[in-house]
Amino acid sequence: MRLGLLVSVLIAISILPAQGQSILSPLNPPGWSDLRVAGGHVGYWINGQRLCDIQYDPVALEAQIQQTAMIYEVSVAAIKREAQLRADEFAPHVTSTTCHQAREQAKRLGILSGYKPPREFPPAPESLSN
Repeated sequence: MRLGLLVSVLIAISILPAQGQSILSPLNPPGWSDLRVAGGHVGYWINGQRLCDIQYDPVALEAQIQQTAMIYEVSVAAIKREAQLRADEFAPHVTSTTCHQAREQAKRLGILSGYKPPREFPPAPESLSN
């Protein structure tokens, strides 16, 4: 049973890129290309910056855009063009909740300018012994 599942996954991974489709395509909303989905991700950050006044670290944001482009197998230039369109499309739907979620996402991704995550302290030695 497990072998059959593994073989199916390996076949999908090898065939879909040959057909010009990403393995992420089945996760896209119906009718959306990989470029449109990737542009939506980056457009979210654009709206975070221009509508929510989120200050992103430019180097970290660029690295995140490059990683998104790599995941969706599209060029960085194409994703940036598409992101502007998606940001404009979604801008009327940005709310204070969206801004809060965008800021939290920026913290998690490490792209929020000047944000230092709280230090994690190891447990006290006495709490490790019984």
